[in-house]
Amino acid sequence: MQPLARLRLQLTAWYAGVFTLVLVLLGAGLFLTIRHQMSRHVDKSLSAAAAALEQAARIRETERASARGAVVDAVDELHIPDRSLYLLDENERPIKPAEAPGWVLEATHQAVRSKHGYRNLEAPDGRELRIYAGRFTGTTGTPYIAAVVADRLELEDEYTSLIETFAAAALAALLLVAGGGYLLIRKSTAPVERSMNQMRRFMADAAHELRTPITILRTRAEVALEQDREAARDAGTLRAVEREAARLGEIVRNLLTLARRCGRWRSRNASRSRSVRSTKHGSPGIPRWCASSS
Repeated sequence: MQPLARLRLQLTAWYAGVFTLVLVLLGAGLFLTIRHQMSRHVDKSLSAAAAALEQAARIRETERASARGAVVDAVDELHIPDRSLYLLDENERPIKPAEAPGWVLEATHQAVRSKHGYRNLEAPDGRELRIYAGRFTGTTGTPYIAAVVADRLELEDEYTSLIETFAAAALAALLLVAGGGYLLIRKSTAPVERSMNQMRRFMADAAHELRTPITILRTRAEVALEQDREAARDAGTLRAVEREAARLGEIVRNLLTLARRCGRWRSRNASRSRSVRSTKHGSPGIPRWCASSS
């Protein structure tokens, strides 16, 4: 893999990694906030259900005190979806329903004595539950305990749906960001790639231009070393070496001049890439390797 291509992949991976880290931090904060809000929502629904149970218990007392004959029990008529309701007396004995599981009574006992009346518990079948229990008095002053139990599975279901939605959106966003980032990085590094290609072409052209005079110098020196010393002939050889050295110096000066001219030309025409790409051999006065590569 070429160094520039490897650099593009590394930059894209870094960009995607930073974006993933931002998504993870954002997702963690979002989930914690939503979890807290949903827990508060469940607690409020438990408190509201307990208030409804208290109201039904007071209606039950009032109807029993004033009615003659059988009346419909308001507590029996109260039904709240996904909530289990328990009405207990002050000694934590069940009234409605007439019997309650021992683990519910134990959780009610602990919840009533807690600061806010809420408590998490685990049912014998492994379900995660939450209970709210509070004391109140009826219309006749009789003390009661209202207990409401909810299954925490509803929270887990909402969490699962939320996580799946967020994960799908985050994956789509990550793919878009990675693809867009790679295209942006590729476009940003295109001038670097062109400069590297131009440098390679410049070095190739310079090597080609310098090869001939250097070869001539080396050949003349080798021939002169193999021959006997003769003043006239040695003087001619040295003059020839001097001419080739001067030619070599001129080539070097021309290459430097062309390189400087190319740099000034590219600076003036940086915004005219269309005209540069439209020619294969560069503009007049500009060497072939000075033209932008596509």
